[in-house]
Amino acid sequence: MTNALLTREQYVAKKAGEWAEKGARFKERRETHRLTLTKVAEALGISPSTLRRFELGQPVRSSNIIEKAYEMYFDLRVHAFMCAQDNAELVADYLVDQEIGGTGKIEIRKKEYTKVAEIDTGNPDLNVDIAIELCEKSGGKYFFTY
Repeated sequence: MTNALLTREQYVAKKAGEWAEKGARFKERRETHRLTLTKVAEALGISPSTLRRFELGQPVRSSNIIEKAYEMYFDLRVHAFMCAQDNAELVADYLVDQEIGGTGKIEIRKKEYTKVAEIDTGNPDLNVDIAIELCEKSGGKYFFTY
């Protein structure tokens, strides 16, 4: 068994499929979160063209560092979203709990879990509209849970 050194071209050809798959996963994640290439590139401290090449699976210097920074960026976004969601729940006067599936029945409770209303029109969208209207008429802040 010999350990032959690969030329740059051979190495790129060998890694191309892996890089393309990895780049496509990151691009899909970015687009799912409706983030622009420029916004993410700026957050990572790289040029948009470098990020574009990374997402296309093309050779990029420090691709391992870019990959780790990309992962950390999304982890921080998820953490920030969860903290904002927790904060929204903390400051809400009403918790609006909608049943998933079925009729989409809604229960509105005060923070101390006292039931204020139950809405079940058979139409999930109408249930949501009515719940929002009730909460807004009361002047209270509300938070949807599922």
